[in-house]
Amino acid sequence: MKRILASLAAAFFSCTAPAATGMLNQAGMAARYEDMLHCMDQAMGKGWQGKYDIDIVTNRWGTAEASARDVSEAPEAIRLNDLRCRRELNLDGQPRPD
Repeated sequence: MKRILASLAAAFFSCTAPAATGMLNQAGMAARYEDMLHCMDQAMGKGWQGKYDIDIVTNRWGTAEASARDVSEAPEAIRLNDLRCRRELNLDGQPRPD
């Protein structure tokens, strides 16, 4: 009986562990993107998105992020600070929403 319960518990945890890991990963990525916006606010000032006409869209992690098109067309100061903030938060390899 103990072996059956141990086997069932192992099967349950092996099935739920990937889902839990995915949820933790999503929460971690969402927090990093929130930190990204905070980094840009510190570098460019609050309301920089409106001042420079940058659209903020929802990315695949469900958080706000500047659109790829607007960042690529933004003034150099925006592009440089965006790159710096993304590197600092290890987001430089992540795709951007259009």
